[in-house]
Amino acid sequence: MSAAAVSEHGASAAMSIGVGRGLYARRALAVAGFDFLSGLGCLAYARQLSARGKRPE
Repeated sequence: MSAAAVSEHGASAAMSIGVGRGLYARRALAVAGFDFLSGLGCLAYARQLSARGKRPE
């Protein structure tokens, strides 16, 4: 798994926990959702590079 994907999914989880504990407003879930989708995009890109025989940096 790429470092960028881990970072994005970690940010998404942290933001979701913060909303659940009342630290952030519910609209911050939009940011968490964007981070999660960005992480999925990073994973898809890393998989595509892997299929071509190139290592993601």
